Amino acid sequence: MTHNQARFHLALQVAYQDLFANDPEYAYSASRMTPGTLADKMLAAFLKGSGSNSGKGVARACKACSIGKTYKAIYAFLQESLDPDDVTPIAREAYCGVCGQMGCGHDGLDREDA
Repeated sequence: MTHNQARFHLALQVAYQDLFANDPEYAYSASRMTPGTLADKMLAAFLKGSGSNSGKGVARACKACSIGKTYKAIYAFLQESLDPDDVTPIAREAYCGVCGQMGCGHDGLDREDA
């Protein structure tokens, strides 16, 4: 499973956990399977090119992963993978621990010695 596939799967699972607990439209699914099982099935369907992008869970997962809710956007996202050699670690003091922005310092981290 690629990094993006794992992210999308987790986002689906989180969405289905909430929907199973709070949305009556998902009562039937909740009575037949776990959120993780449905996330497994949906990810497998998208990877085969047969997933449905019309559900609330998929919409939430797309939003969580910052991708469009189109088949093309979902498929492209799921096919992307990170090459560890292309990733450069960022020193902790270079970014804000609250907002993640580079150069922001409102998280209170002491950057004097860095």
